Amino acid sequence: MFSFSSRESTFLRTVSLLIAATFLGCSGIDDNPTVEITSPVSGAWLEDVVTVTVSVDDDGEISRVSLFADGEIIGVTSNIPNDGNLEFSWDTQLNAAGSTEPGTYLLTAMAQDDNDNSTESDPVGITVLYPVKLTSSSEKDIQPSWSPDGSQIIFKTNRLDENPDIYKIFTVSPETKEETQIVTDRDYHGYPGWSPGGDYVVFNSYDIDEYEWWTMDIFTAPVTGGETQQLMNDIHFDDSGEWSPDGSQIAFHSSRSGYMDLWTVAITEDGMLDGELIQITTSEANDECPQWSPDGTTFAFMSDRDGQYHIWTIPVEGGTATQITSGDGEDEYPGWSPDGSHLSFDTLEDENMDVYVINLTSGEKRRITFNDADDRHPNWSPDGTQLAFSSERDGNWDIWIVEIPDILY
Repeated sequence: MFSFSSRESTFLRTVSLLIAATFLGCSGIDDNPTVEITSPVSGAWLEDVVTVTVSVDDDGEISRVSLFADGEIIGVTSNIPNDGNLEFSWDTQLNAAGSTEPGTYLLTAMAQDDNDNSTESDPVGITVLYPVKLTSSSEKDIQPSWSPDGSQIIFKTNRLDENPDIYKIFTVSPETKEETQIVTDRDYHGYPGWSPGGDYVVFNSYDIDEYEWWTMDIFTAPVTGGETQQLMNDIHFDDSGEWSPDGSQIAFHSSRSGYMDLWTVAITEDGMLDGELIQITTSEANDECPQWSPDGTTFAFMSDRDGQYHIWTIPVEGGTATQITSGDGEDEYPGWSPDGSHLSFDTLEDENMDVYVINLTSGEKRRITFNDADDRHPNWSPDGTQLAFSSERDGNWDIWIVEIPDILY
């Protein structure tokens, strides 16, 4: 039997503790956990309810993970999956405090283990957008377009008749949400737009009583009421009229060539026909919804010439078309930013429509809406700070606007 003096016992105890500490340190049990925000990435734009994914790891057991926005806790969980990948759901509207301006936030995550070690992730900087609802119809309010002075947004709605195919046109003020009907002698109105001076509207219509939709034609009418002018009157399908920036022409798409192609026609200041029709595109595909560039030199349009709908551009006199978007999603309804540097459009991906913008120089694409409901028909405000769009995120199709960060040149 061995016995040790008090001094020897103290020495052995000290050695044992040092050995244990060394062993534990090498094994990593006392190491701090690792934590990283894997989504969204820094620089992302987001809105609505955001999913934030966090990855954690530790040689011991993670006991808690917390998520912060600008230092304010927005989520915490002790339910840590075996693979260490967590998802937090963050309702960004709770941080809006009534603001409509884009908000910038620094997201951080903190992981703690059973040994009370903790680690904070690198910050992720994001921008949150806050859409605002302008109309509250129980029916469909769709296809918005800003007036040239930015004071009104025109849209079509079927709220006034029991027949859901009868669409009238209204305007709504982005400031007061006051609505005004624009009265014409037509029952159906589609894709309403403005003259450059804002005193006339252009739209397409057909004789709804006979349901001869294939006879769709382009019409103009004074905003304050007056005689409606029918520009074409034939058996062809003419749709989506768009006034040129100088007011001298209207572009539209038509089936009169046997395919959906882009056409233009000269127009007077008061919305009357003033020349012959000119065909712009000649592809054996569907070229639709022409939109004049702000300088009047280029059309943006949607086309399925590569097998599905994407956004293209072409000189207004015709020629070679340039494909702007690609991929698996269907891209539709383009719109120019006021400076001509970006295009807006909606994209169908995973059975959901959302609004995007694309930089025409860099090709960078940014998503604007993130709601599970469909968001469609984006249209830029004249100052380039907002987008109007149609959305059914509240259960019915209504008109919404969203302010976006300054991305124009």
